[in-house]
Amino acid sequence: MVLAMKVLVNGVGNIGTTLLQVLCTHRELLDIGAIYAHKATVRPWDVPQLERLKNLGVIIVGSEFPGQARLSEVADRIDYVFDAGQSGLGVSRRESYDGFRSLVGASAQGTESAFGTPYVVGLGMDVSTARYVHIPSCNTHSALAVLRTLSDGDFDDIVAADFVVARRCEDVGNHDRLVAGNVLARHLDPVLGTHHAIDADAVLAVLGKQVPIQSSDITTPSQFLHATRFSVQLASAPTEEQVRDRISRAPYVATTQIFDSNKVFEIGRRFGLGGRLYNQAIFADGNLLVKGHTVSGWAMVPQEGNTILSTLAAYLQQTHSVDDARAALDELAESLLLGEL
Repeated sequence: MVLAMKVLVNGVGNIGTTLLQVLCTHRELLDIGAIYAHKATVRPWDVPQLERLKNLGVIIVGSEFPGQARLSEVADRIDYVFDAGQSGLGVSRRESYDGFRSLVGASAQGTESAFGTPYVVGLGMDVSTARYVHIPSCNTHSALAVLRTLSDGDFDDIVAADFVVARRCEDVGNHDRLVAGNVLARHLDPVLGTHHAIDADAVLAVLGKQVPIQSSDITTPSQFLHATRFSVQLASAPTEEQVRDRISRAPYVATTQIFDSNKVFEIGRRFGLGGRLYNQAIFADGNLLVKGHTVSGWAMVPQEGNTILSTLAAYLQQTHSVDDARAALDELAESLLLGEL
């Protein structure tokens, strides 16, 4: 185990800023001695936010932030990298991380599937010997959480699963991808569909599981939460009471009686650290369809938040003993996750 880790968050956007707030809040629990953050392009309106991060104890690096060291000047101090850059940047930057002399490990978020070993917390995965780890997207996390929950952790019980992801078009703080109407996503694989099932299939393959899964994607004119409509066919035929029991016992998920995503989003803004929700999926309670072998329903998906625990669980596995990593993760989950919303 390496104590007093020096960590770098490379990318200070939605995911990076959320991650930095969690790292600062739980610095002692995570055995972190120094937190660096690199933002390649600093616009005038970014400066106040970076100053706030500095006030939390974050060391800002980058040539565009006045008076700060360049990333190359601190690279050899870094023990661990959380790459939170835009799509494609993580994979392109991985080679540069090989030159960080003290590097123990690194992770990249979202679409960076070529970055390293895929990892999602709650599936019994072990990346303790991996140097590079890929944390799949928020909707992939949600799909896997639904499968794990409804099958009660027995993926062999799943006969088939279909997901329709209703994506919010953009985070409330951005405007680059706003849409005026529903936009369909192209199916990238003739069997699996969109990248959500493709990435979930890659994660399950690491576990030695082959689950018939398929996903589609529609982007909606909303800036709040994603939602997933699922239909899972099981070899067993659980009753509705058994399904509800599985949801109540499942780790990293929550339930809500609220049907409006803006209201669920507001709960995260009020009570979540940094205004975020960190549960992998939030099942719409009272809206399940259980008939024979098939369970269908809806789950809301907290984007930019529900991958954070996987990110930190991977970090803990790569840098701590098994027992210390598990204990720290349990404490983090207790602090970050909400139960019923």
